[in-house]
Amino acid sequence: MGRVVEKIREATKSDAKKIAEIYKEAYLERPYNEKWNERTLTKRIKDCFKECKILVAEVEKGVVGFIMLNTFNWDRGLNGIIEDFCVKKEFRGKGVGRNLLKAAESELRKRKVNEIWMRVHEKVRAFGFYKRKGYKESGFVLLIKKLK
Repeated sequence: MGRVVEKIREATKSDAKKIAEIYKEAYLERPYNEKWNERTLTKRIKDCFKECKILVAEVEKGVVGFIMLNTFNWDRGLNGIIEDFCVKKEFRGKGVGRNLLKAAESELRKRKVNEIWMRVHEKVRAFGFYKRKGYKESGFVLLIKKLK
């Protein structure tokens, strides 16, 4: 299968189940290996609908990818952040991610953001894709401490 014809649109709450399925599938993969349970994932998706703008890529078979956007103020003004970005495995490399990212950047440009931030694991398969699209490593490192 070559390029797919899809429509990029704003997600509705009726897309939540499909978004959750794609999210769970993507984050089960390396390097994340996250095992989301239904309750926690449902809460995550509901929170995102409250806080973010979610765009989905839709083909004849339904929703096959999504990107979650948010904005925040920083010292250089309004910035955008890509909270999450996932494409179903069988639709990767077919232009779906490129079109979602392009739509997200267009949306953030309309909001007059100065920069777009994205947290990405350096070992994720899409890391090279992001760099080819002009995203650069910032030098910031995510530090985590578990609290028991």
